Amino acid sequence: MNNIVDSIIAAKIAGDTYSTGEIDSKLAAKADEADLEELTSEFNTLNTRTFGLGELMKNADDLNNYNVAGAYRCSTQAMAMTLVNCPTTDGFRLEVKYTVGDTRCIQILYPNRANGIFFMRAYGTSGWGSWFKYAGEEII
Repeated sequence: MNNIVDSIIAAKIAGDTYSTGEIDSKLAAKADEADLEELTSEFNTLNTRTFGLGELMKNADDLNNYNVAGAYRCSTQAMAMTLVNCPTTDGFRLEVKYTVGDTRCIQILYPNRANGIFFMRAYGTSGWGSWFKYAGEEII
């Protein structure tokens, strides 16, 4: 079931769209194999990763392991301070987007008190690159 959810998420983030009929068809194909509870759980995961606040991270997680397209969140400064390969000590939202297939991606990190600042890095054939900090210029 996760392969269907991940492919729908990847398509959404890449800007591709599935019609309601195509999503229904993909999910219906799995409905014969899955019970309603599992299907509901997968839908909730899809919705949270794509549109919601994002899946909640755990203390001491390594951001290098976040390579599945979707949104993730670190809700507190205390949690952020335990994370590995994290460019900030503030809570944040992390978006992972595929760039080429599902083997290369970028991470964009938006700190809770960003004030126009965000961080970005890319994963390629050499592994994760360095984090880059981007700061917007206040214009209004």
